[in-house]
Amino acid sequence: MVTLPDVECDNCTLQVIQVMFDKPPQTSPGNDLYYQCADLVLRGDGPPPPPVDAGPGPGP
Repeated sequence: MVTLPDVECDNCTLQVIQVMFDKPPQTSPGNDLYYQCADLVLRGDGPPPPPVDAGPGPGP
């Protein structure tokens, strides 16, 4: 789950840094670093997300 800021932004970049410690020696800053970026637009006018424990909703 990712929590985005409650601001509007027309030209934002989300950067994810993944540090892998699955191979010895397991030392900082880690054996492998993976970077991923995504350009996105944030709008504050959408509905709030449902609670995490919400089910699929009422059936027909």
